[in-house]
Amino acid sequence: MTTLDNTITDVVDKNAAPAQRTTVHLTPQEMSKRSDDLDLIAACRDILVSHAIDAEQLAAFDNDPTLRSAKGLTTAAQRVALNQYWHLQMGPFGRLSHQQRHKLIENGTTADWLKLFAQGPVQFIIDNRLPVSL
Repeated sequence: MTTLDNTITDVVDKNAAPAQRTTVHLTPQEMSKRSDDLDLIAACRDILVSHAIDAEQLAAFDNDPTLRSAKGLTTAAQRVALNQYWHLQMGPFGRLSHQQRHKLIENGTTADWLKLFAQGPVQFIIDNRLPVSL
Protein backbone atom coordinates (compact mmCIF):
# COMPACT_ATOMS: atom_id res chain seq x y z
CA MET A 1 0.00 0.00 0.00
CA THR A 2 1.20 3.50 -0.77
CA THR A 3 1.31 6.35 1.71
CA LEU A 4 -1.76 7.85 0.02
CA ASP A 5 -3.63 4.56 0.40
CA ASN A 6 -2.66 4.42 4.07
CA THR A 7 -3.85 8.00 4.60
CA ILE A 8 -7.18 7.27 2.93
CA THR A 9 -7.57 4.04 4.87
CA ASP A 10 -6.78 5.86 8.12
CA VAL A 11 -9.34 8.59 7.37
CA VAL A 12 -12.00 6.05 6.40
CA ASP A 13 -11.24 3.83 9.40
CA LYS A 14 -11.13 6.82 11.76
CA ASN A 15 -14.59 7.86 10.68
CA ALA A 16 -16.02 4.31 10.61
CA ALA A 17 -17.12 4.49 7.01
CA PRO A 18 -18.69 1.52 5.32
CA ALA A 19 -18.12 1.56 1.56
CA GLN A 20 -21.34 2.44 -0.20
CA ARG A 21 -22.50 3.56 -3.62
CA THR A 22 -24.44 6.79 -3.82
CA THR A 23 -26.46 8.84 -6.27
CA VAL A 24 -26.87 12.57 -6.67
CA HIS A 25 -30.67 12.46 -6.46
CA LEU A 26 -31.55 12.16 -2.78
CA THR A 27 -34.94 11.87 -1.14
CA PRO A 28 -35.54 13.50 2.28
CA GLN A 29 -35.32 10.04 3.88
CA GLU A 30 -31.92 9.47 2.30
CA MET A 31 -30.67 12.77 3.69
CA SER A 32 -31.39 11.93 7.34
CA LYS A 33 -28.11 10.95 8.95
CA ARG A 34 -27.84 7.39 10.21
CA SER A 35 -25.53 6.24 12.98
CA ASP A 36 -23.32 4.30 10.55
CA ASP A 37 -22.78 7.26 8.19
CA LEU A 38 -19.27 8.61 7.70
CA ASP A 39 -18.84 12.31 8.36
CA LEU A 40 -17.39 13.01 4.91
CA ILE A 41 -16.94 16.69 5.65
CA ALA A 42 -14.78 15.83 8.66
CA ALA A 43 -12.83 13.29 6.57
CA CYS A 44 -12.26 15.93 3.88
CA ARG A 45 -11.13 18.39 6.56
CA ASP A 46 -8.69 15.78 7.93
CA ILE A 47 -7.15 15.40 4.46
CA LEU A 48 -6.79 19.17 4.14
CA VAL A 49 -5.11 19.37 7.55
CA SER A 50 -2.78 16.47 6.66
CA HIS A 51 -1.69 18.50 3.62
CA ALA A 52 -0.85 21.53 5.81
CA ILE A 53 -3.66 23.83 4.69
CA ASP A 54 -3.27 27.40 5.95
CA ALA A 55 -5.37 28.39 8.95
CA GLU A 56 -7.17 31.10 6.94
CA GLN A 57 -8.26 28.61 4.28
CA LEU A 58 -9.26 26.05 6.90
CA ALA A 59 -11.43 28.69 8.59
CA ALA A 60 -13.13 29.41 5.25
CA PHE A 61 -13.88 25.69 4.90
CA ASP A 62 -15.12 25.37 8.48
CA ASN A 63 -17.36 28.44 8.26
CA ASP A 64 -18.99 27.78 4.89
CA PRO A 65 -22.79 27.82 5.37
CA THR A 66 -23.44 25.02 2.86
CA LEU A 67 -20.99 22.66 4.53
CA ARG A 68 -22.17 23.62 8.01
CA SER A 69 -25.77 22.82 7.10
CA ALA A 70 -24.71 19.49 5.55
CA LYS A 71 -22.90 18.30 8.70
CA GLY A 72 -26.00 16.54 10.04
CA LEU A 73 -26.83 14.83 6.76
CA THR A 74 -25.89 11.44 5.32
CA THR A 75 -22.55 10.72 3.71
CA ALA A 76 -24.26 10.85 0.30
CA ALA A 77 -25.76 14.27 0.99
CA GLN A 78 -22.43 15.53 2.32
CA ARG A 79 -20.75 14.34 -0.90
CA VAL A 80 -23.22 16.40 -2.94
CA ALA A 81 -22.50 19.46 -0.75
CA LEU A 82 -18.72 18.96 -0.93
CA ASN A 83 -18.78 18.49 -4.71
CA GLN A 84 -20.83 21.65 -5.13
CA TYR A 85 -18.55 23.54 -2.75
CA TRP A 86 -15.31 22.48 -4.46
CA HIS A 87 -16.72 23.09 -7.94
CA LEU A 88 -17.55 26.65 -6.88
CA GLN A 89 -14.10 27.10 -5.36
CA MET A 90 -12.16 25.71 -8.34
CA GLY A 91 -14.51 26.86 -11.11
CA PRO A 92 -12.95 30.32 -11.54
CA PHE A 93 -9.69 28.59 -12.56
CA GLY A 94 -11.46 27.22 -15.65
CA ARG A 95 -9.42 24.75 -17.67
CA LEU A 96 -6.63 24.78 -15.10
CA SER A 97 -8.92 23.04 -12.61
CA HIS A 98 -10.93 20.88 -15.03
CA GLN A 99 -9.07 17.63 -14.24
CA GLN A 100 -9.32 18.24 -10.51
CA ARG A 101 -13.05 18.98 -10.64
CA HIS A 102 -13.54 15.83 -12.70
CA LYS A 103 -12.15 13.82 -9.76
CA LEU A 104 -15.04 14.96 -7.55
CA ILE A 105 -17.11 11.91 -8.44
CA GLU A 106 -20.84 11.74 -7.89
CA ASN A 107 -21.05 7.95 -7.83
CA GLY A 108 -18.78 5.25 -6.45
CA THR A 109 -17.78 4.42 -2.93
CA THR A 110 -16.92 6.92 -0.25
CA ALA A 111 -13.40 5.49 -0.19
CA ASP A 112 -13.15 6.14 -3.96
CA TRP A 113 -14.21 9.76 -3.43
CA LEU A 114 -11.67 10.27 -0.65
CA LYS A 115 -8.87 8.64 -2.64
CA LEU A 116 -9.57 10.71 -5.75
CA PHE A 117 -9.87 13.89 -3.69
CA ALA A 118 -6.48 13.22 -2.11
CA GLN A 119 -4.89 12.37 -5.47
CA GLY A 120 -5.51 15.71 -7.12
CA PRO A 121 -7.97 18.30 -5.90
CA VAL A 122 -6.36 18.64 -2.47
CA GLN A 123 -2.97 19.63 -3.94
CA PHE A 124 -4.67 22.07 -6.33
CA ILE A 125 -6.54 23.52 -3.35
CA ILE A 126 -3.34 23.96 -1.32
CA ASP A 127 -1.33 25.34 -4.27
CA ASN A 128 -4.00 27.93 -5.07
CA ARG A 129 -4.72 28.94 -1.46
CA LEU A 130 -8.27 27.66 -1.54
CA PRO A 131 -10.86 27.75 -0.24
CA VAL A 132 -11.80 31.37 -0.09
CA SER A 133 -14.90 32.80 1.58
CA LEU A 134 -17.65 33.16 -1.00
